[in-house]
Amino acid sequence: NILKYLELLCYKKAAHIIVLTLYQKKFIAGKGIPLKKISFVPNGVLVEEFKDIADKALAKRSIVRKELGVEAYFVVIYTGAHGQANGLINVLQSFKNAPKDIFLILIGDGPCKESLLKFKEENNLTNVLFLPPVTREEIFQYLFAADCALISLLDNEIFKGARPNKLFDYIFAGLPIITTVEGEIKEILEQNKLGLYSKYEELILAIKVIQNYDFLKLEELKRNGRDFLKREGDRSFLAQKFYKILQDTVKSRILKRDLI
Repeated sequence: NILKYLELLCYKKAAHIIVLTLYQKKFIAGKGIPLKKISFVPNGVLVEEFKDIADKALAKRSIVRKELGVEAYFVVIYTGAHGQANGLINVLQSFKNAPKDIFLILIGDGPCKESLLKFKEENNLTNVLFLPPVTREEIFQYLFAADCALISLLDNEIFKGARPNKLFDYIFAGLPIITTVEGEIKEILEQNKLGLYSKYEELILAIKVIQNYDFLKLEELKRNGRDFLKREGDRSFLAQKFYKILQDTVKSRILKRDLI
């Protein structure tokens, strides 16, 4: 109760509130905070860097796939935290029944990684590869070497408002995306035709659906992703929006002070 009181006090005392997701905006407004006091400025990517990054990463695609030994596979990639909330044990459970031509790569670290590695060994999951964290520049080499990307989060109410950075990285790389959590991510994927939602027990079926996408479908998906980033994920535009909010807020406070 004390924490909830402090939370509401912060909302009321703040000159302005900036949120990363629409869910957060709705949540805070539901506590009686005026919508005009809340601005939505999500994460994003530097769209102007796309061509240079894409050209370099695509040039290395076959090399990276060969180094990883996945030339003949349909590669699903997951990047980021390996924690309890990420539900990766459920992903590994699904891959116990995966066809031999589907391969999973997980890049990152976290408190569950050791137990995940143990599960992989105990169940002889030869179509699963764990890699350590890499730099942001390196991550795109792996993303462009993959065929499909995964956003794995437990289907919990708290995650329905999530809009993780990896979402924008995956879109940036032109990858079809599968998410295991309902809410904002699912809505973005479905409304912009960027991927699919799947329960863990149906994950392999969802991967097979994307595996059967033809060239035209994949090109359409990439165009949809570029359009989405220009509208909602261009960091240059978002930075300008953020700066204007700060300017307007400061001007409003100064005006209010002068009137007093």
